[in-house]
Amino acid sequence: TCHNGNSSRFGKFVNLYYAMDNAETGERRFLRAGIETYLLERSRVSEINKNVTKRSAKEGSNRSFHIFYQLLSGAGPELLAELGLDEEHVKELGLWYHTQAHDRKEFGHLLDALKSFGLSQDVFKIVAGLIHMATIRFQSRETTEGSIGLPSKDSELALSWCAKLLGVDPIALVGVFCESKITLRGETMVSKRSAKGCEEARNAIQKAIYQSLFDWLVSQINHVLGQNDASPQSEASVSAAPAAPQQEVQASAPKRKSAGLFKKKASEPAVVAEAKAPTQAGREKAAEEKFIGVLDIFGFECFERNGFEQLLINFANEALQTTFNKHLFLAEKDLYQNEGLNVSFDLDPNMNAQACFELLSAGARKAAGKSTNGLLTVVDSISIGPDPTDAKLVQYLHREFKGQASFGNPHPREQNSVFIIEHYAKEVKYNVEG
Repeated sequence: TCHNGNSSRFGKFVNLYYAMDNAETGERRFLRAGIETYLLERSRVSEINKNVTKRSAKEGSNRSFHIFYQLLSGAGPELLAELGLDEEHVKELGLWYHTQAHDRKEFGHLLDALKSFGLSQDVFKIVAGLIHMATIRFQSRETTEGSIGLPSKDSELALSWCAKLLGVDPIALVGVFCESKITLRGETMVSKRSAKGCEEARNAIQKAIYQSLFDWLVSQINHVLGQNDASPQSEASVSAAPAAPQQEVQASAPKRKSAGLFKKKASEPAVVAEAKAPTQAGREKAAEEKFIGVLDIFGFECFERNGFEQLLINFANEALQTTFNKHLFLAEKDLYQNEGLNVSFDLDPNMNAQACFELLSAGARKAAGKSTNGLLTVVDSISIGPDPTDAKLVQYLHREFKGQASFGNPHPREQNSVFIIEHYAKEVKYNVEG
């Protein structure tokens, strides 16, 4: 972000497992480690689209994930040529507020890390494919079906490179961008998207591919760290390292088998993992294991413009704050009272996140005896319902939660685009547009 160039934009929970070898001396033995990730800010992938569109970088703006800039700065001419990237892409993306030299240095560290974990540089094909995808533009064309979106003429090269690097058919890729499919009672109906709809579909595909690549990398790291081989919950027999994820592009055009990172080579052994019920020895082993857990997650966020990502991040912080209050203050207070001690303190209302937590969470509302759904459930239901729009969502939120605790009342001229939540840390105005 423009505030912190080292912000990872995802949360993680790291477990370090160890066993006590000698209880008398306190000698411990490290066994393995594992990583769980949360809330990857996928929308940041679309920042490369904004950079390409502007063709210039404004000081103080956010940029996308570092890997895009590090690849363009650090890769040699041979690798760049193999990926169809050149100096023009460097200029378009704008290597800013981190110097190009910094990104080049970090790319060298990334190559060392990939080598340490035994990972192929084929991952750069996916990254480069997303960069090419960002440069694909759509134009409107009037037809008998109305105004439809199609890739512009000057995007043909980018489309070709994108399809090649992702291992999909170019015609199928255009179909995914430009067509929407609905299957009802065995019958599939295809409708054409507008130019704006094509851009939104492209952005969604970018996010999904980046998430898939990210999850795959985390699984490979966990495999090397031993997490996938020695879970205390079950036993499994693994014959080879996990293969790369399978990715299939669905469209009305004829399908073609994927290639590149998403295709398992013929010589590559398949993963054979047979889950078994925990044995007595496995349960004893799990009982002997201890772990140290380290949670690294976003802090509370309130920017000039706050979107869905900030809502999820702040919801996570509300849940943590509620848990913290419950165990550190309220549980201790109950313990003192049960022991006959006179306890007169009350939790500071400004620190009490319970009301806000109940507003957001359906589970918390149910536990509190409230029949209506939580705000996040409403957002989800409106989003997957027929004809979802920003206006429909914000109008429903104001109608459903008006007057309830922690739900603010914005100025009348803003009610069509924003809603306000009074968090324990601060009141935050969320914008639903986009």
